[in-house]
Amino acid sequence: MLFFILAMVFSGQNYDLKPVKNLEAVPEDSGQFLQGPASMEVDGRKHVYVVDWTARIVFHWDQNGKFVNVIGKPGQGPGEFSFSSQGGPQGYLRAVGDLLYVFDGGKRAVLVFDQQGKYIESQPIELLAGRTNAFYALDNGSFVFENQNFMKQVPTRALSLYGKDGKFVKDMIEMQDATFERENDGNRVTAIVIKGYSSTMVSGFNPSNQEFIAGFTGEPNITLLDAKSEKKTKIKLGLIQQDVTKEDKDEYNELGFIKNNPFFKVKFPEKRSFYDGVIPVGEEGFLLYSVMPHTRRYSGIYVDRKGTTLGRFRFECGENGSLQSSNGKIFGIFLDEDDEFAISELVLTKK
Repeated sequence: MLFFILAMVFSGQNYDLKPVKNLEAVPEDSGQFLQGPASMEVDGRKHVYVVDWTARIVFHWDQNGKFVNVIGKPGQGPGEFSFSSQGGPQGYLRAVGDLLYVFDGGKRAVLVFDQQGKYIESQPIELLAGRTNAFYALDNGSFVFENQNFMKQVPTRALSLYGKDGKFVKDMIEMQDATFERENDGNRVTAIVIKGYSSTMVSGFNPSNQEFIAGFTGEPNITLLDAKSEKKTKIKLGLIQQDVTKEDKDEYNELGFIKNNPFFKVKFPEKRSFYDGVIPVGEEGFLLYSVMPHTRRYSGIYVDRKGTTLGRFRFECGENGSLQSSNGKIFGIFLDEDDEFAISELVLTKK
C-alpha cells in the first residue's frame, strides 16, 4: 500500500491527487537505487527522468513506467555528475526536443545528452556566487536559472536568462529573499540566521507555451511571464496568511541541516508566507501550496489562469518525500513500507 495520504478536509470543491501509474522499482541487477531523488522531467515521448543528488546519476523510465537505464555516473569527467557545491547540492534536468540538458551545480555547467543517455557536450555557465534553485531550458537554446544571490547586502532571487554560450544576458524577474540573514563579527560571517516560513521567490515553467510562473510568497499573487514576448501578467490569489504555530516551529527545527549544524540559527516571523510553491497544471491552472518541511504535508488551492479558486487539496508524502511536476504531469515521491523511495504519477480530480 502506498505510503502517502490523499485526503480532503476543506469545505467547498475539493480535489484529490490520485495515483494512476507507479514507476517500476529500479532493478537490483542495475547496481543502483534511488537515494535522493530531487528533480524530475518528462520529455516529449512521456519518458520520465529523475536526478538523484545523492547517487549523482539520472534514472530513466519509459512512457509506461518501465525502467530503462541510468544516465551518467559520479565524477568530474565528461558526462559525469558532481551535483555538490558550497551552496548545497544542485542538479536539474530539462528535455527539449531530442536532447537532455542536465545542470550540474558542482561543475557550474550544463551537460548535454541524447535521449538514450549518450553524452554529447558540456557548456560552462558564468553564474555568480550563490545557489541555483531551479533550471529551465527554452526552445531557442537559451537557459534560465532561478538564482539565489548571496553577495548582495539584501539577498535576492532572480529568474536570470543565459545564452547558448553560457553567458549572462539579463535578469528577467528579481525579487527579495527574506529567508536568511548573516551574523557578522567584523568582516567574518559567524552564523547564518534562517528565517523559517519567511517570504522569497518561487518559480515554475510550462514548456508547452514557454511560460514562467513566478511569485514573491509574501504577497497573494503570482506573475506569468511569456518567455518569447516577455509580457508579464500579475494574477491575484485568494490566499490569507496563517500564524506560525508551535507545530510549524517544531517541524522546521527537525530539519537535519538545522539540528546538526551550529553555524545555522533559526528565527520565525509571526505569520507564514502566503504560499511556499507553485505547480503548473498543464495550461489550465496552477496549484499554490504550503508545505510542512519535515513531514512533507502539502495543502493549498487549485486556481485557474484568472486566479479564481477552483478548489482545495491536501497531500502527504512523508519524510524525505516531495510533490513534483513536469510538462503538465504531477508526481509524488515517497518512502514505501521497505523504507525505499517510490514514485507515482498523480492526477488532479474532483472529489
